[in-house]
Amino acid sequence: MKPAQPSFFALIALIGGLAIFSSTLSKTPVLPLFAASLNATPAEIGWIVMASTIPGILISYPAGALSDHLGKRRVLLASLIVFATAPFLYLVIETAWQLMAVRFYHGFATAIFGTVASAAIAERYS
Repeated sequence: MKPAQPSFFALIALIGGLAIFSSTLSKTPVLPLFAASLNATPAEIGWIVMASTIPGILISYPAGALSDHLGKRRVLLASLIVFATAPFLYLVIETAWQLMAVRFYHGFATAIFGTVASAAIAERYS
């Protein structure tokens, strides 16, 4: 007998929860302190905090179109790869500009995952 598979919604919810926990909840309280320890100016700290939102504006629509073309599963897996690799990049940061670049990269995961997961759920549960 084939073992029961988790429902699609439960799987997406679990992945989304882990992704949010690994990115937003774990770094948001310490991000300004980390940036300050890299001698970032207050203006640079603002840009660093904002850097992860820019991909959300730029990538959400193309990610949805790409998921229609390549399939939602592939695009979701790509976003999970970004979610999995981005936290390790924080370990090698030495300058404020590097932190901003990593935050920009990390923002791609959220932009892609949020858009494609919402579309996948809407497609399955009309």
